[in-house]
Amino acid sequence: MKIAEELSKISTLFIDTAPIIYYIEAHSIYGPISKEIVVSFQSEEREAFSTVLTLTEV
Repeated sequence: MKIAEELSKISTLFIDTAPIIYYIEAHSIYGPISKEIVVSFQSEEREAFSTVLTLTEV
């Protein structure tokens, strides 16, 4: 099952620091998956949450 299929089933998601860093740094393994997650939450249909600590770490 692809990540897009799983993401289509939810409306909110908590994202920890690691996936955000993988996305920003374009990690060779996890970057594409992280990008797919970030892009899926750029619409108004879904919301993603994180913490102030994540913002500090990033």
